[in-house]
Amino acid sequence: MKTVDTAQYRQQSGPSAGQRSGQRSGRKRRYRLAGLGLLSGLALGCGQIAGGTYEAELAAHLDSRGAKMYGAYWCPYGKVQNKLFKRAASQIPYVECDPQGAGAQAELCQMSGIRSYPTWEIEGEFYEGVQPLGKLARLTGFKAPPKQFTLN
Repeated sequence: MKTVDTAQYRQQSGPSAGQRSGQRSGRKRRYRLAGLGLLSGLALGCGQIAGGTYEAELAAHLDSRGAKMYGAYWCPYGKVQNKLFKRAASQIPYVECDPQGAGAQAELCQMSGIRSYPTWEIEGEFYEGVQPLGKLARLTGFKAPPKQFTLN
């Protein structure tokens, strides 16, 4: 059995109590800075955070152009489309097609010939399935999206 010199072990095992307290004060500074950042973010308000994003600007533009997304509350693909818009998903011009959904407009969906969800109506044309933000922007003449949105 090998014996270990405890003095040598303490030197190799890590920082001393004095060094650890210095690390703690560094952590405290980081927590204080993080707290200040959080407080300054709260001062802006949630509406301003979501309002200035590309997704929010595109949603507002789609609404101003009369575009509509037809969907059903239970459809997983509609949820995927909403995730692309992040916090601005509630700003998408949306038509609920399931008669049991909140604010349902099932007759409008039937009259428009909606067969699958989501379906986008843009300037009288229909586009079935989840649409990338870049394509929605291009179809409505909106500014080109940042690179992370250019999947088409």
